[in-house]
Amino acid sequence: MKIIRNTLFPVILLLTLAGCSGGVRISEEMIPEEYVRVHLSAIAKSEGKKIVFVHGNGSYPAEMLPSAEKKVKAALENVRSTYVGNNIYGPVPPHLNRTIGSYTAACAWYEILFGEAPEGNSYIPPRLEPNPEGIEIARKCAHAGCTDPTKVSNEGFKNIKVIYDEKKLPDYTLPDPLRMENGEAVLSEKDWMEKRRPELLELFEREMFGKAPGRPEGLHFETLYRDENALGGIGVRKEVKVHFDKSGEHYLKLLVYTPKSASGPVPLFLGINFKGNYGISSDEGILLPTEEEIARYGIVENLERAANDHRWPVERILEKGYGVATFYRGDIDPDYDDGFENGVHPLFYRKGQDHPEPDEWGTIAAWAWGLSRALDYLETDTDTDASRVAVIGHSRLGKTALWAGAKDERFKIIISNCSGNCGAALSRRRYGETPYKVNCYRPQWFCDNFQKYNKKEDSLPFDQHELIALSAPRPVYVASATEDKNADPKGEFLALRAASEVYRLFGKTGLDGVEMPAPDSPVGEGVLRYHIRTGNHDITPWDWEQYLSFADCYL
Repeated sequence: MKIIRNTLFPVILLLTLAGCSGGVRISEEMIPEEYVRVHLSAIAKSEGKKIVFVHGNGSYPAEMLPSAEKKVKAALENVRSTYVGNNIYGPVPPHLNRTIGSYTAACAWYEILFGEAPEGNSYIPPRLEPNPEGIEIARKCAHAGCTDPTKVSNEGFKNIKVIYDEKKLPDYTLPDPLRMENGEAVLSEKDWMEKRRPELLELFEREMFGKAPGRPEGLHFETLYRDENALGGIGVRKEVKVHFDKSGEHYLKLLVYTPKSASGPVPLFLGINFKGNYGISSDEGILLPTEEEIARYGIVENLERAANDHRWPVERILEKGYGVATFYRGDIDPDYDDGFENGVHPLFYRKGQDHPEPDEWGTIAAWAWGLSRALDYLETDTDTDASRVAVIGHSRLGKTALWAGAKDERFKIIISNCSGNCGAALSRRRYGETPYKVNCYRPQWFCDNFQKYNKKEDSLPFDQHELIALSAPRPVYVASATEDKNADPKGEFLALRAASEVYRLFGKTGLDGVEMPAPDSPVGEGVLRYHIRTGNHDITPWDWEQYLSFADCYL
């Protein structure tokens, strides 16, 4: 056992607290399989009410559980107070994610079982190798929890460096969107569409978002109901299951509103919601999740109707003559690091595959894929004009909207609201949130290849102005908020302005010569538009008024 302890991390564990299965269980994917099978039968099993910890030839009495549990809880709370531990839990505690959460619990159990601090241990789970700072913080937080489980430690904060001062930003040079990787200049629309755009798209796919499958063969649609008198008679509401295969078990549930007064197919806004379809409106006709869906999600985040209705002014959108369609993000992939077990990824695994390859889709690419599948349905809906669809998203779903617009040219307008770093904001500025920090606390968002650019922003083969440019010549609206410093509002504006070079090829007016505007003063007289709203990280009715006006011009 001493040899094992010195050569690899011997107890990678997932903590399960009261109300779950009891004790702890090993997270096997974090340790080489042969060690799990031959050496590390570290489990917790219930024998009546007695819990026995078994490790190799050693066993540990149930009496140690209360003290150990307190220490592991403290370790998790320590790391949770840091940016690397922002997302350690799954849909509900105590289910831990497969990276920092599991690793922190393992560090604590290592110290509990062997009496040795985890710092200096040589074993590092493969998925954490690109995150040495996260490893160091997890180990320190675990040791602090074991040393004094009565308080939250600040060990994890000592290495955090976040820049919010323009004077402290490093010098940087943006990649030229109009120059091919081989140095060849891009001189025309044809050069862009046939050479540079495919090259950039492939780079973003391979190195950031990951490659996603196309339209599945088994895609089909099931209308659950149609209500001709929704919202007091001003709208038509329907919900549709967009099935991804023939099993009936894998689908997104699309909520669609169109104006009742419409005389024909209407343009509409399409976006993903955070809280479930029933969360966007107080309309009691919207279906609540079934028991099967609740089980599929693990937990529904909020069963309260209208929990996010300020983000979806449905009546105002209908009043302006537009439709609106949305689905819950968890229909495609849960927003936590579950090892890609509970979303759509397993539907497309090869035989024997249990995780996307380094260049295959992460969660954001999966959400974007879901938006395209929703658009596939809208092309069949006689109430909607699928050639006039604006894809919209807020925060991480703003990142999703930008990638969906880049990948799927059927989207007529792309709207990114407070998408921040890895969305509209320039990575090379290193202001606020950075790719490294995103990869630390949301490792599932992007493909594994993106991890190699942690703290190496200048080595990226692209920057986010080129992500925006992939939508050219279609209209793009980028928005920020004054209090949302972490998202780097100025970096979002500069990226949109830098994309103007590409739009010029198409004879489109961008933001050339335009300076960062004052709050609440939209700029852009052409197909690129920007505003920074007074307030925090959110999407508000005021934001929507700007998007509706933009749609009046281009949708």
